[in-house]
Order: sequence, then C-alpha cells, then structure tokens
Amino acid sequence: MVELLRTLLPYLLLGIFLVKGFRKPIYFLGVSFLMYMSESIFFETVKIFQVPGRILPVLKMIWMIIFWLLPFIFQLYIGRGIKRSRQIAGTLDYLIIVLVFTTIVGLSVTLMTYPVTTGLIMEFFVLLSLFVGYFIIRDWSFSCKPEVLKGFLLSLVMVNTLSAVLYILHQGAGLGIYDIEEYIEEIFGGERITRSFWFMPQFLFFSIAYLLVFRADRPLVYTLMLIINLGAVFITYSRSTLIVSLFLIVFYFIILGFKENRIGYIIKNIVLYMVIAVIGLIAVIKIFPTNAQYFQDRFRELTEERSPYQINSLEYRIERTAGVVESIDAGKIIFGMGPVTEDQEPSVPAMKSITSDMVWTGVAYRWGLIGVVAFILLYVYAFLKSYKIFVKSTGLISLMALMFMIILVSQFLEGITSWTFLSGHGYATGLWYFAMVAVLDDKFRQKLN
Repeated sequence: MVELLRTLLPYLLLGIFLVKGFRKPIYFLGVSFLMYMSESIFFETVKIFQVPGRILPVLKMIWMIIFWLLPFIFQLYIGRGIKRSRQIAGTLDYLIIVLVFTTIVGLSVTLMTYPVTTGLIMEFFVLLSLFVGYFIIRDWSFSCKPEVLKGFLLSLVMVNTLSAVLYILHQGAGLGIYDIEEYIEEIFGGERITRSFWFMPQFLFFSIAYLLVFRADRPLVYTLMLIINLGAVFITYSRSTLIVSLFLIVFYFIILGFKENRIGYIIKNIVLYMVIAVIGLIAVIKIFPTNAQYFQDRFRELTEERSPYQINSLEYRIERTAGVVESIDAGKIIFGMGPVTEDQEPSVPAMKSITSDMVWTGVAYRWGLIGVVAFILLYVYAFLKSYKIFVKSTGLISLMALMFMIILVSQFLEGITSWTFLSGHGYATGLWYFAMVAVLDDKFRQKLN
C-alpha cells in the first residue's frame, strides 16, 4: 500500500497542476514547487524531472523556464497574439539586479584567479538560478489576478499539509512511509525515535501563515489543516522551529490588533490560542508520550552544562560561520568568493555544511559584504512594503500583505538556523516570497491609480 502511494502520489499531483495550468498558467509554477518539495511527496521518483548528468544542479531552473514559456508557445501556435501588461521595476527588483551583478563579478574574478576552473560555470548558473527564478515567479504572479494567486497558494498549502500528514505518520507514529536513510536514529524510552529533515514538509511556516490569515474562509477545514501543520512542526523535534511557529501566531494577532486598534482583541486571541496550545500539548502527550518526553528533553539540554557543539546551539553556529568568513580572501570581502567549488577552495565543503544551519554563512561567502547588505535590505524593504499595503488597503490585497509579512518574519528567523533560500532542494524557488511582494506592490499601486 505504501509503495503504491509512493508511486502514484507524485504523478497525481503533477497531473492536477498541469491540468489547472492550461486554464490558469500560474499553476505551471506549481511544478517547480513540487520539485522543491521532492522527497516529502516522493516527487524524486518522477524520472523526467530527475535527469542525471551535468545539468542536474540547474534542472529546476531549466524546467521553470520551460513551463514559463509554455503558455507563450501555445498562444503563438494557435495564432493568438501575446498580450502582456507592463510591469514597473521597483526597489526589490533593483536589489536583485545588484545581486546578479555581484554574481557575475564573482564569476569573472574567479575565472581570472584560479588555474583550475572545474565546476565554476555550473556553480555560477546554480547561483544565478536564484535570481532567474525571482523574475520568472514575479512575471507569473503579475500575469494573474490576486484571487487566482491566492488559489494557487492554497494549492501549495494543501500539498504541504498532505506531506505533513505523511511526516507525522512516519516520524511520529513510526510507520515506514519514507524509504530514506534517517538523519538521526536513537532509542529513547524503549522506542525508536528518528529525526529527519530532508523529507520533512518544506513549507510549514508559509502554510501556518496562510491558514492563520485566511482561516475565516473555511474555519473548520483551515483550523484542522493548521493543527496538522503545527503537529508536523512538533514532530520535527526542532526547538527553533517550534519557537518560531508560536511567535508567528502571536505576531499575527498583534499586527492584526494594532491595525484595528483593538488591544483587547490581541489579548483575547493570544489567551485563546494559548489555551488551545495547552489542550493540543496534552493531546500530543497522550497520543505520543515518548515523542513528547523526547522533545521535552531536547529543551532541557539548554539548561544543562554541555558544550555548544553537543547541542548545536546558536553560539556554536555563529562560531562556525565566523570561521568560514575568516577563510574568505582579504581582497574578496566586498564581492565574496563567487561560484568557487571544492576544486578551487578547500573551504567550500565546510561552508556548505554550515550554510545548512545558517543561510547567512553562504551569503557572506558567495556574495561578500554586498550580498549580506543586499539580502538584509530585501527583507527590511519587503517587510515595510507589506506592512504599508496591509495598513493602507482592504480586502484580499491587505490580507495577502499580512500573510507575506508573517512569511518574511519566519524566513528571516529561520535563516538563523537553516538554509532557507540556499536550500539543498534547489535555489530556483528560493526568493518566491520577495517576487510576490513585488507583484503585490504593483497591484496596490494600480488599485490606487
């Protein structure tokens, strides 16, 4: 039965997005997100999207470009003219262009510096896919109405919720859903506990943000989906993931309450969700007593006299990041080391390992001081722009701005403990939320005009 699920599920999801894509092209973008979710929904078994060979690292970008061009090709084939609304470049776009320029400079300097250029061009295109993906997602999102974009995002939330169910069954109930080697496996309280992140749901924070903001649309269904995603957060046994999730819920009610100038609303809902959280915690302890005790012990580790290395603390991650930054050549502090590989620099494997625990390690190494400043400005400007749209608009545009505010906060916080937009699952969709904030800004200005 499980084997049948592994075989059929990815093709079923692919078919749904392709069929919907011919009616609403934004759904073709969903294929890129399915590729990113990969092992969590068994999408790695769809062989056409896993072509082996030298192009594998940039395969996600290639398929994204193909599906982006597909509607244009179809319109030309049937003799229909292509009509495109004019997009206005904004601050977010210019910051991305700065990063593209920095990436090109990094390639040029690297080619002139190292006699061995093995893998440089491929690594360059891998880094470039981050920004190519931004502009493609921006164009895709701009070409559809906000209502259609909202529906598309809901489809991603539904897929992520499905993968959350599978993850809970695998890592919580101990059912062998995924046939992949576990990251950590140990015996605790007489039971086998596993901790794996490679096939965990990839969009937990995004799903939580969407379900919080739009819960009024379908209160019962969305509340259930929210509980499932929070259950998956718990079963990751990740302290930072749980803390960020709880913070996002509090943040949501604070921002919403301030806009409506209702402090009582904030307090009431925070208390209400605290009660629900306590009830949920009691339920988890009853259903998964050993798992709950294991997670509790992980928090207890923070109060024990252990080295930062033993508990992989933030202090330890910062120390490792500092070590990587020190390995950057003095003359490359500004533009970074560029698309170097282990064939040019022995520090690359360590950098990639540490980036999986803190995305800013990879940013500083690849793009230098310019990259760090540019990415920080991306977060700050996108957040401020989303807040402005949220406060000064109403209806769907305002709610979507609120959702992206929550997503931006989650991704910034997660970047301190994870690889976020430099994920090993692929870079092409890494900056999707920035692209959609830029589109939301366009829609907001059009509405004002």
